[in-house]
This record gives sequence, C-alpha cells and structure tokens, in this order.
Amino acid sequence: SKNNFANSLITLNSNKTYNQKQLIQNLINIGYHRVDTVQTVGDFSVRGDIVDVFNFCDEVPTRIDFFDDEIENIYQFSV
Repeated sequence: SKNNFANSLITLNSNKTYNQKQLIQNLINIGYHRVDTVQTVGDFSVRGDIVDVFNFCDEVPTRIDFFDDEIENIYQFSV
C-alpha cells in the first residue's frame, strides 16, 4: 500500500547524524538481506564504518561512509 511504501523510505544525507545500527535494523525491517558483498537488488553489507545498499530503485549499489554516527559520504559504485 502507499502507506507501507511511505513508511519504508529511508532518507540519508551527507554530513548528517544517523545511527548506523538503526539503519541496519531499518533495512532488515523493510526486507533487505544482509550479505558479505552486495550483488543483487535487495542486498546490503556492512564492513566497519561502510554500509553498502543495493536499492530496489537503482541499477548500481550505494555506499554510505560513516564516521561514528555521522555520514561522511554517500555515493554509487559499480559491482
């Protein structure tokens, strides 16, 4: 439903504070699968301060670089 879709959106911005553990839990709650290395849509992986997410709406995954609870960079990369 539209309501479920709206509740599943996660908005992140560089240089903003966002709890990495909360992000991981939110990804799990909306149906993403934790893997060692992202390969397909719906995957996410965590390596230290880096979270890779293969979004359902994108053709390539997105990398989120954290420093503590601050997001330093967000960018897309090729698998």
